[in-house]
Amino acid sequence: MRTRWQQSPALTTIETLLAVGVLVLGLGGLARVGPTLLRGPEQNDFLKYYQAAHALNVGQPLYQALAPVAGDEAASYNYVGAPLKYNYLYPPFLAALLRPLAILPLPLAKAVWYVLNLVFLVAAVVLVGRVVGVVRLWSVAELLLLTLLLPAVYDTLSLGQVNLLILLLIAAAWYCVSRRPRRTGGELFIGCLIGVAAIIKVYPLLLGSVLLVHRRFAALGALIMSIAVLGLGGIMWGGGWHTTQTYLQEVLPNTGKSFITSPQNQNIQAALYRLFAPNVFRFAALSATNLVTVASKPLANVPELGIALGHIGAAAIALITGAVVVRGSSRQQDRRTELLDWSCILTMLLLITPITWDHYYVLLVPPAAMLWYDRREDGGPRPLALLGAALLILLQRYWHWTALHSSSPLLMMFGCLGVLVIWLATLRGRLSC
Repeated sequence: MRTRWQQSPALTTIETLLAVGVLVLGLGGLARVGPTLLRGPEQNDFLKYYQAAHALNVGQPLYQALAPVAGDEAASYNYVGAPLKYNYLYPPFLAALLRPLAILPLPLAKAVWYVLNLVFLVAAVVLVGRVVGVVRLWSVAELLLLTLLLPAVYDTLSLGQVNLLILLLIAAAWYCVSRRPRRTGGELFIGCLIGVAAIIKVYPLLLGSVLLVHRRFAALGALIMSIAVLGLGGIMWGGGWHTTQTYLQEVLPNTGKSFITSPQNQNIQAALYRLFAPNVFRFAALSATNLVTVASKPLANVPELGIALGHIGAAAIALITGAVVVRGSSRQQDRRTELLDWSCILTMLLLITPITWDHYYVLLVPPAAMLWYDRREDGGPRPLALLGAALLILLQRYWHWTALHSSSPLLMMFGCLGVLVIWLATLRGRLSC
């Protein structure tokens, strides 16, 4: 049952205003990038994948150290001014997987990858829709439109990022988890899907904790075996053991440290660190060639405090999530409880992983869809939290403009705050089970 406050006209007014703000910012952002998406974006991140796969095809080292070009020291930095040693930062398996695509000319390879990303997006939305009970064509179209309003989606398409493939793999696993009763084939498929996601980007590996809590031991075994097999494939076709060793010993441990100052990095550690440390970063304003340098003033110049609070915050989020997910694990869990556990882990990952670029927020589609469509239930939660979170995440898209007009780090953590709201909402939903 809803409380008197939840039924009040004032709350309805607030939700209406938030919805208007979300639609204005969402449609405005989509309209701005729409022409680029229609004619074909540059896909600069895909270019790095393509170069890495091409390097393997011609027998060159996969992880090649960047060198300053024409005496420009900034060439060995990423676009926000953080130290960057390697151009390709993923496990060898992704480059090995894309080797056939690197045989094609770059323009054709870009076109193929772009079409694949669109297919990944539509397929993921359809699967998520089936999980939350959206099966009619018009309802699926509505969900797809809402998904397209998320800046992470069109940024991923513009960059040619691999996030939509990760979303599809997780959405497919989420769909299989929702099916009852459990079947051995489905369990093995779930583990393999998460294994593929984890060998491309490491952080989905933590979804294995949900499999363990819910006693999906066959799926957990398939996850471990798929990582072992695909890891071996990455060694065989990804440059050999030395390349994998370079990734594990040099690339992976240092990636998060290199990007912690960037306003695009929206994990809890980076957001809290920026509050207590002065930062100077560069980015393109108005045009790709107009690089500007911005200095951000901390609330207090105590970097050690920011680092400590970041670690404490990440640990607290992980412990709270673990406690909630494990709660009641000794008894048989229903479908909704298990799906909410996946949502809790997904939102937790976006808060605590060493790098959380704002385009990683495509992974919010499953938990956000569940929260949004839960409101249809009699006495279900009001959409206030989700609308507020959506507005914060949309505001994160404009961090460039904010940085040009204000030096406060408080205005560079909207994305982190938005995910934090969704995380709290999923925890609340899970505790209500």
